[in-house]
Amino acid sequence: MTPGALEIDATLLPSGERRTLWVRDGRIRFEPQASSAALPPGGFVLSGLVDAHTHADYPQDALPDGGRPEFVRGNLRQFAQAGVLLMRDLGASSRTLEQLQRADGEPRVIPAGEALIGCANPCFPVTTPEQMRQHAVEQIRPGVQWVKIFTDWPDPSVEVEGKSQYFGEDNPLTCPPEKLTELVAAVHEKGGRVASHVFTKLGAEASVAAGVDSIEHGWGIDESLFPTMLEKNIAWVPLVAIAAPMLEIATRDGRPDQHAWIETCRARLRRTLPAAVQAGVVLLTGTDWFPMISVADEINTLVQMGVPPSAALDAASSRARRYFGHCGLEEGAAADLVWYRQDPRRNLPAVPDKILLDGAPVTPLRPQTPTPPSAEKTMHPAPH
Repeated sequence: MTPGALEIDATLLPSGERRTLWVRDGRIRFEPQASSAALPPGGFVLSGLVDAHTHADYPQDALPDGGRPEFVRGNLRQFAQAGVLLMRDLGASSRTLEQLQRADGEPRVIPAGEALIGCANPCFPVTTPEQMRQHAVEQIRPGVQWVKIFTDWPDPSVEVEGKSQYFGEDNPLTCPPEKLTELVAAVHEKGGRVASHVFTKLGAEASVAAGVDSIEHGWGIDESLFPTMLEKNIAWVPLVAIAAPMLEIATRDGRPDQHAWIETCRARLRRTLPAAVQAGVVLLTGTDWFPMISVADEINTLVQMGVPPSAALDAASSRARRYFGHCGLEEGAAADLVWYRQDPRRNLPAVPDKILLDGAPVTPLRPQTPTPPSAEKTMHPAPH
């Protein structure tokens, strides 16, 4: 036995099994090790939290020359301090994330390059339907295996200058279904994967038919799509916690129609999210507006909408890590762990009590929540 291991006697989640594990040389060990330290017995352990839909290289506000790497690193440190040890960045405003060498104390990052969108918008350059396939394939390069496309988006012709953009069930497709199918096939042929932003039922149907790999938001998904999602292993990242600030913005801007649409979606999600879990659809947690929204917020909101607590925690830990090709609570896996004194299935706190990244402690800190954006900020918040 090698001395110097950290001993953890805890309930492993989401399985609920009480076991002892050790952390040695940054790895998880289930074979007994000579311990030099131990956490208090009887806690609860998850593999490091996963944010499957976030934006570390955002907003696109001007920064001093050379200032973006430190800006991004500051964001990454906040993720780690909140217990998010694996994150997928969906739609950066530069190539900073893929160019940075990961530093100690920073989460593992799955970059997705610059998102593709086929209409005028305040966030990303416009990519015409004719350009979509080629630009999607160009996004897939060493270190970048995901590409994101906005399959639906508010019609810019009906938007109001100086106001937030409003999503709804009548938002048009920004990529014709046949073009989307061609794009997905081309990206898959190159070994990449496609994430599709959709709010509408039409967008969800087009995305599932095209065989995308994950659906972002997907508030228009219904149970009829579950069999194909299972067949094609399409994950769903519902991003439900952002509904609360979206409601506040709709009230602030005097948009009762937007308020009503969000409430209709939330009522639908209270039915479809538990049904998706029961059907076996891969459910993943994402924040979109971190640090205004945290992974803990998303987990708690999923539970409020009827997702069993163990399934909500799994969507933010082991199952999400497996979906992205990373290990969870397994022998020899990287010791990316979060530890709670109290059972997080009953009351999930904003941040874990202990965080280990590659076996090294990270000081837990509640994310610094910014002031909600003013109505004049047209590029944020717009769900990405």
